[in-house]
Amino acid sequence: MPDMPVDFLPQPPYSRDMEARIAVLEHIAKTTAATLERLEQRQDQMLAQMDRRFDVMEGKFDAIDRKFEAVDRKFEAVDRRFEAMDRKFEAMDHRWVTLNTHHRQDFLWLIAIQVAAIGSLLTAMARGFHWL
Repeated sequence: MPDMPVDFLPQPPYSRDMEARIAVLEHIAKTTAATLERLEQRQDQMLAQMDRRFDVMEGKFDAIDRKFEAVDRKFEAVDRRFEAMDRKFEAMDHRWVTLNTHHRQDFLWLIAIQVAAIGSLLTAMARGFHWL
């Protein structure tokens, strides 16, 4: 392609209605830039508003967290009371086991004494009736 001088162009390199098209495109670019600026401002406003709302929500969540902590403390107190009751029931169970063991031993002694008494009585009766 031969070099063309910049100063002199015999014909414009584009069609005649291109000036109008370029003007329309420049107008569109200006309005687009202005619209974009307005959108950015609106976005900044919305972000600031969201930040304020999140700050309020954060305060509410902090209050809810404090309430849950209070409920947790109450449940821990109830758990401690249940643990104390469990220890009491375990002590009672141990006493029942001990008591049952003693009752079983006493019962066996009573049976042994009864068998011995019946045996003594039968022996005395056998001697009295001269069966022996």
